[in-house]
Amino acid sequence: MKKFVLLIISAIVFFSCEKEHDIIVPTEVSVEYNAFLQAASEQGIKINEKKFKGFILTGDITSVTATDGIHAAAYYCHKDKFIYIDTTSIPYRINREAMIFHELGHAILRREHKTGNFKTGEITSMMNANSLPNYATQFGYKRQYYIDELFNEKKSYIPYWSERACK
Repeated sequence: MKKFVLLIISAIVFFSCEKEHDIIVPTEVSVEYNAFLQAASEQGIKINEKKFKGFILTGDITSVTATDGIHAAAYYCHKDKFIYIDTTSIPYRINREAMIFHELGHAILRREHKTGNFKTGEITSMMNANSLPNYATQFGYKRQYYIDELFNEKKSYIPYWSERACK
């Protein structure tokens, strides 16, 4: 009888534990994924990847996003826990890190969309539903603000560059 009870308890523990899984990260997005993990670490955020399975790169994600009535360059699907990325999209080609960070914000940080603009018209959050922050190339100095806001939404601040537009 003791062996039977031990067997039942072992089976319950074995089947109730969430199994670890490998995250699927294609080499085309591995730099951005690792940058996200590094930024999280620098912000003191412990990442729980259990609810995220990986990335699927494709030339068209209309079939995934059409159920929501939208077409996007990237989309996190809560149902299958993958981020779908349209590799033919302009955001993928010119603003890849911001796009991937935005989707990882949904997938891993459980962030929702956040709208808003500074006086200059620039968006206030990496999680904006309509636009991505432009901090590539000559606007690289803006990156730290968007990283800070992504990982610490409640501690966001008004960056010096958002107060007024250049004349």
